[in-house]
Amino acid sequence: MSKVQTALIKYLAERVGDAGQVTMSSDLINDIGLDSLDTVDLANHMEDELGIDIDNIDIFRKAKTVGDLIEMIRKNYGFR
Repeated sequence: MSKVQTALIKYLAERVGDAGQVTMSSDLINDIGLDSLDTVDLANHMEDELGIDIDNIDIFRKAKTVGDLIEMIRKNYGFR
């Protein structure tokens, strides 16, 4: 598991209370229940964990699923 995937899944699993509920295809809004404030918290967490600066609007508009978000971070911030 990549650093990005590990950090994201750990954060989301704590939010939903069960790591088994967080999959690559989990919808960030419908399955995980993120709202606009949660998106800001998630961005702040990923910035701290990965040492990057994430545009919150970019996350909200482009990433529908956990897998989408991981790919967006990988492509835009140089992670593999």
